[in-house]
Amino acid sequence: MLFVLVGTPAWAQNSSKPVSLELYPTFYALGARLAYTGDVNANATAHLEWRVQGTATWKQGVAMTRITNSRWAGSVFWLKPDSPYEVRAVIDDPDGGGSVMGAQRTRKGLPATPSSRVWWVATTGNDANAGTKSAPFATLQGAAGRVQPGDEIRLKPGIYYQTLDTPVAGTAAAPIHLTADAPGVRIDGSDPAYLHRTDWRSDGGGIYSVAYTPTANRVVCADSLQRLYKQLSLAALQTNANAMTQGFAIEGGRLSVKLEDGSSPNGHTMHVARYNVGLLIDQSYWHVSGLELRHFGTTSASGASAIQLASGHGSWIANNYLHTFGGRGVFIRLGSYDNLVEGNTVRDFRVGVWPWDATKSHDEEITGISNRGGRGNVIRANAVNGTFDGLDANVGDA
Repeated sequence: MLFVLVGTPAWAQNSSKPVSLELYPTFYALGARLAYTGDVNANATAHLEWRVQGTATWKQGVAMTRITNSRWAGSVFWLKPDSPYEVRAVIDDPDGGGSVMGAQRTRKGLPATPSSRVWWVATTGNDANAGTKSAPFATLQGAAGRVQPGDEIRLKPGIYYQTLDTPVAGTAAAPIHLTADAPGVRIDGSDPAYLHRTDWRSDGGGIYSVAYTPTANRVVCADSLQRLYKQLSLAALQTNANAMTQGFAIEGGRLSVKLEDGSSPNGHTMHVARYNVGLLIDQSYWHVSGLELRHFGTTSASGASAIQLASGHGSWIANNYLHTFGGRGVFIRLGSYDNLVEGNTVRDFRVGVWPWDATKSHDEEITGISNRGGRGNVIRANAVNGTFDGLDANVGDA
């Protein structure tokens, strides 16, 4: 980081003395934090000026905001990616101010296409195969165990009842790509054992049940899109608690459901989540695109989500379709920074029309995209519909 200090004479502690300027880049903006001393009487203001590096004219930027620990904060907007800029932070203080200048280049995007090998995955494959197009792997994890920076995992259309935990990182110059070969690639968190069961028992009142070992779940739905409301007990399901006339409950080793039309689940495809997280991105520089993820989320303990950026940086989550999940569609956790989430469609087909009182502070209080991560995460051009919250950014830097 380059900075040049240009100070005016200090008149005791009421004058302001700029100490250092920190610049943090995204694609179209630079964040600025200016540390200072003095200004005990707090009568100073500060603003930013900027220019393309190598040009003579400074452009007026925004006023800065005073934050904690004797710092001013602000941003420079409407810049171009991968371009060099100079920024000057100016403290205007009647008692004596000053300025400091720094230089920073904005971020550039990841390479759009893989630069090395392609590993193929298909629902009809086998992890003992070579991973070629004609002899694909069967699982995402099997392919991920082979990738190196610059490689691509390409999925053939089909429904994958799987999860993925990234075992290796890419690099800025050679990210790892996880992409769909064609439309129709669906990564599904539900348990295939419950999809087409015919042993749902009628318990009266439109309620049907089946033996069920887990004690918690957040996602049960019929025919992929008919999400059922989670009642806290069988009695609540029987009495339509919270003004909900459909739903599910787990009690006494059984999963009880009540569909919207009162029909038997034996005639429906029942999706019962078995995985809490779909794609766990805990390595840097992964590019995930073109996938549909659905029916993930069993508990809140470890951050139920379709895609979770748990750590690392420089990943790109783009043009995916996420729906019918528990917790969050995309979850950027603390420790994950400088990621890009763009062009995704995130939606739920029931939560948005249910009573607010029934979903607030309940398992159905789901979020489309949640940024609890570090600095530099960019969330842009996504469409979120039907979730309780669209964008959550109440912790960390957004």
